[in-house]
Amino acid sequence: MTLSVDDILAPGGLIADHLDGYELRPQQLAMAHAVDEAFRDRQHLLAEAGTGVGKSFAYLVPAILRVAEENQRVVISTYTIALQEQLIGKDLPFLAKVLPIEFAAAVGKGRNNYLCIRRLALAIRGRDKLFADPRRLDELQAVADWAMQTETGSRQEIDFPLSHVVWRHVYSEIDLCSGAKCEHYPRCYMQAARRRMQQADVVIVNHALFFSDLALRAQHAGFIGPYDLVVLDEAHTVEQVVSNHFGASVSAAGVQRVLRDLYDDRHHRGLLALLDDRKAFDAARRASKSAEGFFNSIADYHGPALAANGRIVQRDIVPNDLSPALQALAKQLRQLRQSAGQSDQAFELLGYESKCRELAEKIEALVDQADEDRAYWATIRPPRRGQGPAITLAAAPINVAPIVSKLLFDAVPSAVLTSATLATARGDRHGFEYMRHRLGLEDGQEVLLASPFDFRRQAKLYVETTLGEPNDLAAFAPIAAEAIAYYVQKSEGRCFVLFTSYAMLNAMAERLAPFAADCDYRVLVQGEDMPNNLLLESFRAEPRSILLGTTSFWQGVDVAGAALSNVIITKLPFAVPNEPLTEARIDAIRTGGGNPFMEYQLPEAVIRFKQGFGRLIRSTQDTGFVVVLDHRIATKRYGRAFVDALPDIEIVRDEFTAQR
Repeated sequence: MTLSVDDILAPGGLIADHLDGYELRPQQLAMAHAVDEAFRDRQHLLAEAGTGVGKSFAYLVPAILRVAEENQRVVISTYTIALQEQLIGKDLPFLAKVLPIEFAAAVGKGRNNYLCIRRLALAIRGRDKLFADPRRLDELQAVADWAMQTETGSRQEIDFPLSHVVWRHVYSEIDLCSGAKCEHYPRCYMQAARRRMQQADVVIVNHALFFSDLALRAQHAGFIGPYDLVVLDEAHTVEQVVSNHFGASVSAAGVQRVLRDLYDDRHHRGLLALLDDRKAFDAARRASKSAEGFFNSIADYHGPALAANGRIVQRDIVPNDLSPALQALAKQLRQLRQSAGQSDQAFELLGYESKCRELAEKIEALVDQADEDRAYWATIRPPRRGQGPAITLAAAPINVAPIVSKLLFDAVPSAVLTSATLATARGDRHGFEYMRHRLGLEDGQEVLLASPFDFRRQAKLYVETTLGEPNDLAAFAPIAAEAIAYYVQKSEGRCFVLFTSYAMLNAMAERLAPFAADCDYRVLVQGEDMPNNLLLESFRAEPRSILLGTTSFWQGVDVAGAALSNVIITKLPFAVPNEPLTEARIDAIRTGGGNPFMEYQLPEAVIRFKQGFGRLIRSTQDTGFVVVLDHRIATKRYGRAFVDALPDIEIVRDEFTAQR
């Protein structure tokens, strides 16, 4: 029997027969038809599906139909772990139960998510030379105990405290893997997971892993295996992910961490301490000293080649003695490895040899500015806790469109890009031009599906226009804090306050503290109190909570029900124009004769604004309000772009000002 999208999703279909409380979602059905058509016609598709459309079923159902009808293989890539867990733990098992179609689904994760049995055994044998801290020894023993029970060897299974210091000594690494030659190969967790992934009809991965595989596929390699169709959910993050993946960064702390893992001179710990080779000790010391001198020279540089924002506008701004020192260390490790034969230590030495060479080459490319299509910058943060300054060298592609176009759109028959926030307008003006331009998609179809929620009934938008300039923090913070307090009282807590910078977040946290204490509210501050996941747990558990968050709380956070009834946006989320990569992109657009504000800065801010707005209403039962404290949404001509991108909603102006 050949099934159609309607047979599964429409009223009277298979899902309606098996799902309690089924309601027809016309938008979901329309999206499913658009995805099905794109897959069948081997076209690309941009699909914005507002919150509540049910976009996961809208692409999973056509994907499974292609598996059944054409034996095609589908990769679904997401940005957040939460969505991956929803797909593999809830949506796909439900569809497997409901549909008379057999298909296999699996999650693909990077190597370093899996325990390596060989490396664990080596770490246990050499633990006294690897770890000076007794707590790390306890953690290693806990990993060993867990290894006797786990069936998957996945880091995500671990429910006991485990530092990265220990985990990086026992996880799977490609340079340290002997493959089928390893005595533990039959029990290898990573290889078993890789086989499951390659045999699956539907593979769930994250964007970083997906683009890693794409880059390898261009070199006739790859690890996901052949596939025909791709869905990129949370696709509004693709430009950021590609920038990070195809960029490069090296930090002083990261280099010293690799060198300490090799040899910690202070405690006589590390891999080289197991081998007791004096020449290798000396080479590691010289590399560590060169690293200290190299990064300090960047921190001490005050010439014209290093702009105030950290952007590096000239090659070779400091001498690079570090790359030769790392290459010399790699050479010494190679000699030591050759004398170690086929021992476990030899594989570890090979891994560190590769790391040293890769670091040397990366640093040389960053200093030489080898790729003129990248922006280069240095980040120098002040010293803390008796340590030196935190210094990072970085680069990223200024324009990712050629990369995405070549690796994805030119190579994959059909790619569906979907999100609740892809377009910069609504209604007849789809507003996909910005996303098309940024990602290099010239052809393909597009569909914009509004949220089924009744925002006129469920929500209001409050706009304050008299609080002053949000860019003038000293003047804006006092009156904005009063406005926040007013609206927090209106919702009796249950409030997200979203910021675009830690400077404003910290200023508001300080000003809101007395109000919160007097009125019995708990203020949860990102970056201070606890990790983000625990912040969310505390927020959900305590109704009289105010959560102050920056970038990571604007998107990918789902708090359904009455626990979140108020979202306050303190400032329109324009990217900081002198941030090095943003500045480089602005310069490139201007040099090409374009208008950076209208072509890049404004549409990017509108997409982020829609993400923040979308935190509020997550179901048909949710109610609440969004507050914007930035007057520009009402007083600037471009402010209309933000309002036009939202669902139809009642707007109330200056309620706080009127009651003062």
